[in-house]
Amino acid sequence: MIFCRVFVFTICLAFSDALFDPFSLAAIGGAVGAGWFKYDYLKENTYCRFRECCIAPYLKHDVSELQRLLSANLYGQHIVQTVLFNAIGAHLKNIQSSRKPLVMSFHGTSGTGKNFVSDFVAQALYQKGIESNYVHKFTADIIIFDELVMNQVTTFQFSLAAGI
Repeated sequence: MIFCRVFVFTICLAFSDALFDPFSLAAIGGAVGAGWFKYDYLKENTYCRFRECCIAPYLKHDVSELQRLLSANLYGQHIVQTVLFNAIGAHLKNIQSSRKPLVMSFHGTSGTGKNFVSDFVAQALYQKGIESNYVHKFTADIIIFDELVMNQVTTFQFSLAAGI
């Protein structure tokens, strides 16, 4: 909505001579009103036709596919299957009232399937899978030993917070 307010202010400055003309004022007011109240409709039919948006054609939200992928491809991690299925299902059930993104952090030694599972989650939730603009995958493949690496960790923390 801030974008609309700035846009209205810019229009008023650009057409300050036309503000006294009733037809121009009515046209500007109608355009601004339509943009203000039908912002979602306009966005879905213009911007979202060419770019990925967080709306139905780009979202799959298929928890049953996630359960199928995990049970078919993940071995020896039955706790992950149960917890992940329940957590994502609960988040998707309340997605309309949720104001926060779903953030998951997988921990473990190498070879336990952290990246494997995160790829399956992205594949089940988004049409583009891991290539979606709404999936951010951070891998921590550094070991914290010296001050130089600590600075890299601080930079990673800031970029992670900015990404969320």
